[in-house]
Amino acid sequence: MAENEFMKMQRLIKEAVDKYNEAIQKCDIKNQWHCNTINRLAKPFLYGNFTLAVVGKMSSGKSTFINALVGQEILPTGHFQTTSAITYIEHGESLEMTVVYADGHTVTYTKDINNILKKLVAIPKEYNDLPINDINRLISGGDNVSEILKKKEGIEARTDCPVVNTEVWKKYIQSHSKKDIAKEVRIKTPMAEEFHGWRIVDTPGIGAIGGIQDETKVLFSKVDDNGNKFVDAIILLQSGVDNIEDETTKRFAKETIQQLTNDAKKRLFFVLTHASEGTFRTYKNEILNKAKSLYAIPFNIPSERILYVDSLLHRFQADVKDAQSMDELEEGDLDGWNKDELDAMTNLYTPLKKALKADGLELTNDNFLAKMNEWANFIHLKSLLNGFVKTEKENLKERILSLIEEDLVGFTKDLQNQIKILEGGKNEIEKQRTEIQKNKTGYQIIVGKLQRKVSIESAWEKFAFIDSKIAALDKETTISCVRSAYLQIIEDVTNTEKQLFANIEKEFIEYCNGFNKEDLTLKSIDFSSLEDCAEKASQKSVTDYSRPKEELVKKGGMSSDDKYKTTYPYTKKEVDAAMKTREFTAYVIKEARSAKDTFYEQLKEKVKLLCEYAGNDITYKTTALENSLTELENKFSEKDVLIKTINTRIQMLNSIKVR
Repeated sequence: MAENEFMKMQRLIKEAVDKYNEAIQKCDIKNQWHCNTINRLAKPFLYGNFTLAVVGKMSSGKSTFINALVGQEILPTGHFQTTSAITYIEHGESLEMTVVYADGHTVTYTKDINNILKKLVAIPKEYNDLPINDINRLISGGDNVSEILKKKEGIEARTDCPVVNTEVWKKYIQSHSKKDIAKEVRIKTPMAEEFHGWRIVDTPGIGAIGGIQDETKVLFSKVDDNGNKFVDAIILLQSGVDNIEDETTKRFAKETIQQLTNDAKKRLFFVLTHASEGTFRTYKNEILNKAKSLYAIPFNIPSERILYVDSLLHRFQADVKDAQSMDELEEGDLDGWNKDELDAMTNLYTPLKKALKADGLELTNDNFLAKMNEWANFIHLKSLLNGFVKTEKENLKERILSLIEEDLVGFTKDLQNQIKILEGGKNEIEKQRTEIQKNKTGYQIIVGKLQRKVSIESAWEKFAFIDSKIAALDKETTISCVRSAYLQIIEDVTNTEKQLFANIEKEFIEYCNGFNKEDLTLKSIDFSSLEDCAEKASQKSVTDYSRPKEELVKKGGMSSDDKYKTTYPYTKKEVDAAMKTREFTAYVIKEARSAKDTFYEQLKEKVKLLCEYAGNDITYKTTALENSLTELENKFSEKDVLIKTINTRIQMLNSIKVR
């Protein structure tokens, strides 16, 4: 199977960096130029992954899609609801699963993983109507049964969940403690070569009301220690057999996309599932064209990234041996296939046969499998993803290779200069010492210019937009919009900070090169906790009209004509939705302003460290040059042997090719 684009780049970068580091060691290179930067930039290739996150609501077939993509039945399917644990899947030599639980402890499993995973993330049917993730969050936060039940009514109203008997809530809460709730699941399993270097992320399912979990939003905005995006590409799944023009369907997709930050939208693929079903096959072009008009143009998603797949068919064509006899398959004939799944596939025999005849093809096994592949469309999806990897990672790859080539030339010049010194004797030594002292003065002038350019005052001007954007949160009309708007501010700050220091590095590259202080950003906010606070603050007592009471007004004497009136003496707590939004927004604005102050102090420290780094780097380099001159001066008696050694090193450097 063809090597994927990420693995090609990974192999190329590894070979180039290995040659580069070996050359430094063998040639005893003292002035290592861009060495720190090269090794830092190479980390995402050498130790990282191409990370693909999959998001979709429960009816989209998310687990089936991921299983089909990796070619294994890893994730449990057929469950109405799953927990909010984020699941990571990547290649490993053997199957193992590591789970981080809400109480902080970690367990690694190597056997019966599928069944264990079902127990961890799949919700039993008796709890299908419960807002499980909200309950789990409260349990993880330390709330007991009585504290959680006080919030029952508010949570059911906020999440649009059905009103469920209190005893069902109690049963779930009492059977789940912090030590039982999975927060993160990491699975390693042997995968096909085309997925080596990939990390597939199964994100928490989007609820029926269309809200992406906060954990997912933060994941999409996250960067690693080297400033690279944690998630490279995002697939939004939607069932292709849902009416794409239905208002509920349109609203769901639009709200989901709108909740993504601008940067995340640039990495989005919109994929329609269930593509082999008759309705989709019949109206495929119309459905795709409508999807493109609804989502490609309004949200700037490239039209080629709106496509279709059929997960079940992709899995079936990999498992079936005799496709010509697929209509004769019965339950038990294919391992891992239940009756409903098998029936869905065997019912495709006639449509597939008609399609082959329409194409003028013989009804052979190979042709059946090829047509299944065409309808499943996973080959096309993988090709698009690999093309995306190449485009996204190409610039970084080129920068690493260019720096290596530049350094190899620089190392060669340094070695040639050593030969010049040895041949020129003491006169050349004195000449270069004078040049070093002269350059020291020039370097100090440059450091002064850098300090003025990178002062906290000038740097902070770039972030003047923070205050106005925080103030604008007050204009948002829903809690979801406030969350999304703040995440967008985080992204804007991150991008501005990266651009600021990239420009500085570009202008002062000789002096700032290798500075590896991590990128800064606004801190995330615990939205869920703030929403709980807002709910408490917006509760008010109202008359409970569901609990009437009959009061005796007048006795009827000897007759039975007693007179009663109906009263409503009981009250209940009710959440004022508008007030809750206002309270939530106020809390977020307060937290955001605190985050801004923290960010300012961090930026101030980074600016200070950068200026110190440049000054120290200049001192180090000039001292290294002076020491090198002294070392060569002390070895004049061995100059013939040294020149021969240096020429050998130059030949070695000239022989290194990294492209």
